[in-house]
Amino acid sequence: MERSRGILGSLAYVDRHLATRAPSNDPALANLPNNRTWRSRWPIQPRPGYRDLVAYFNLDNGSGKIRGINAEGNVAAAPIFQEWLAPFASMGATTVSLRNSGGTDHVYMQTVGVPGYQFIQDPLDYSARIHHTSIDSYDHLKAEDLRQAAVILASFLLNAANRDAPLPRMPLRRPSRPRPIRSNIRRQIEVTSFRGAHRANREPRRVAYRLETSFKALGRSWLPGSSLRSAPE
Repeated sequence: MERSRGILGSLAYVDRHLATRAPSNDPALANLPNNRTWRSRWPIQPRPGYRDLVAYFNLDNGSGKIRGINAEGNVAAAPIFQEWLAPFASMGATTVSLRNSGGTDHVYMQTVGVPGYQFIQDPLDYSARIHHTSIDSYDHLKAEDLRQAAVILASFLLNAANRDAPLPRMPLRRPSRPRPIRSNIRRQIEVTSFRGAHRANREPRRVAYRLETSFKALGRSWLPGSSLRSAPE
């Protein structure tokens, strides 16, 4: 339920183990929940080990086969992922998209500069019928799909962990300074300039992932930095 209520678990993990943000100086915002003010608080304060996390890979959309991965706007990572996906073309995984995906646990990783990526999957009936409902049960699992996804995910984890050079990082966004806007033309120019801004690379060293559907179905849970263990009854 934490994800359907605001991805609170992944935010708590990021805040506790990776990086935190300075408290708000605005009394009107100080008592709001962490997720309501997280993106607007500066500076970002990395915790010990922050630079050790090389990437976070998220596979969270049901039992469908992997068809590719979203590079989340990271144009430097896209050709790397194309190379990593190439051996799995015969398994139907060929797409590397630059689009940003939201609504799941990699999002808060990205807010503190950790590379977070979401795999592209066959939708099946996940969003149409069973997403966050009581009918998300064993009979909706596709064993062949899960085997295909496990192989591709394991390959990405191995490649990310053993790559000679670290995966490129997106730059952290900085708080913007308010600028007077005299016309819609000025606003359009500013937005275009921002979207075309140079994206630098940063250095990382550890790998994390989330494979919710398969492990949950097998009665197991996993958190970054821990080993697989039986889920509590």
